[in-house]
Amino acid sequence: MANQNDSQLKNQSAPLGIYASNVAKSAKPTRRALWATRAALNATGAHSGDELKRQRACGRDNLGSEVAIVLNPSTETAHAAGLETCGSVWACPVCRAKILSQRAQALQTFADGWANVGGGMFMLTLTVPHSADMSLADVKGKTKDKTGLTGALRRLFSDGSYRRWRERLGYVGAVKSLEATDGRNGWHLHAHILLFTDNSRDTSAQDEDKISEIWARVCEKAGLARPSRQHGARLTHGGAADYVIKWGAPNEVMSQSAKGAKNNNVTIAQMESDVLANGRDSRYVSRLREYYLTMRGAKLITILGGKEFREQLRGLEDKSDEELSAEKEMLEESIVIALIKPRLWRCLYDRRLVSHVLDAAESGGYAAVRGFIKRRVPHWLDEVRMPDLPER
Repeated sequence: MANQNDSQLKNQSAPLGIYASNVAKSAKPTRRALWATRAALNATGAHSGDELKRQRACGRDNLGSEVAIVLNPSTETAHAAGLETCGSVWACPVCRAKILSQRAQALQTFADGWANVGGGMFMLTLTVPHSADMSLADVKGKTKDKTGLTGALRRLFSDGSYRRWRERLGYVGAVKSLEATDGRNGWHLHAHILLFTDNSRDTSAQDEDKISEIWARVCEKAGLARPSRQHGARLTHGGAADYVIKWGAPNEVMSQSAKGAKNNNVTIAQMESDVLANGRDSRYVSRLREYYLTMRGAKLITILGGKEFREQLRGLEDKSDEELSAEKEMLEESIVIALIKPRLWRCLYDRRLVSHVLDAAESGGYAAVRGFIKRRVPHWLDEVRMPDLPER
């Protein structure tokens, strides 16, 4: 098999490599870090247990008899097709980057159009009191029981004073998401709500004072301590740019890791980076597993507002997270560069070499892929081949 592939190379590999001649190198370190981080989470036990088995399979387990290395000539980027994807925005750094990037782009496009017709936007950040002895589940609470942060939010949205407050702002609708960090005082879970209004006026101190008072009251009803005026609710005027960065902006999928969190807290991305750097010695392995299990099943975003507003933002919810994470599998114009047997693929995954294989596909097509495998895992060379040529 090795000789057959070597002879095919001379006549057919060169054209495949030209599509990647101008690949943006800036994306490669990010892809390498994301794939390596996911493999590290599996190896350290952060993804252990039946509840997280889909995360362990994501990007590692094959769906068919071979894994395809595919090049998209329009973007000159390579990816792997024919693999399991978990579609988890909470527990998988690779799927998270894909999902957040596309959700953020959709929201930014809508927000730009909203501002162009004179609409306004406010960022409302809501935090609940917490302590080091509280589990993330305690802080998060349950919507059904109206406890914790999720319970306080449910109480807020049905509160008459809140409804009157938002109407004075010119409220039309909103987009809500959750974010968690960890620190000396335990889990810090908070909600970011981007409020869309029918005018572009600025906020006032009275606006923030009023929502702080309302938020403190609903937190107490949800069984939480009363948040302080300083830390409970914060209202700022502005566009969607700061909001989407909370998700991981399209050009900053690792932005949470780069920016860090306030008050010496650490973000989820920073915790995952620590696991990549320190392996099982990282102090965050168990904290991350707690986060993954607690947030599992929660919605990334919730659109709030009337039917007409929700219809305008339908593009933000048209596809599920799982659909978004898998949709780059195989485009019509894609070119299959190489086919890899599952045993070799799992070896590459476990050794954190997948991104290097994709880099090779972009820079030199099949010849570069085969050359990389020959250098790094030569005993697996018979497990990679060129795709069959179409019949003429």
